[in-house]
Amino acid sequence: MAKITVHRKAYNRKAYTRKDGVRVSASHVPAATFKIPDKGAPGRGKKLFEIKGTLGGYKTSMPTHERRRILRSQIRQYGVARVWRRLHAMVVVRKREQLGHRRIFEADRNWVAATFGTKSLTPRAAIRARRRM
Repeated sequence: MAKITVHRKAYNRKAYTRKDGVRVSASHVPAATFKIPDKGAPGRGKKLFEIKGTLGGYKTSMPTHERRRILRSQIRQYGVARVWRRLHAMVVVRKREQLGHRRIFEADRNWVAATFGTKSLTPRAAIRARRRM
């Protein structure tokens, strides 16, 4: 395991009372440099899920009316919930990167929910359903 170097500045600690009732007096804590094991996992961590299949020709580079035409055909073929969940998965996968694509997936996911959906098609409901699994 790799070690990282920690540099701690000097500071004055205020007096306090511990949970067991012992009074700790105020003191000066000197500066220190020490090594600790790096507790962070390399990279972005384990893969949470894999997205299988596509949305039948859907691309974020298409104009809005074309994307929504494809989404309508996918909804007829697979159902509203399945298409919404796939769009939501795309939003989750792009949480901290590809923000332009993420906004497009988010807008289309919200459009699917508003146009065809019910109250169960919300990110909060998706999280609850995932926890029930």
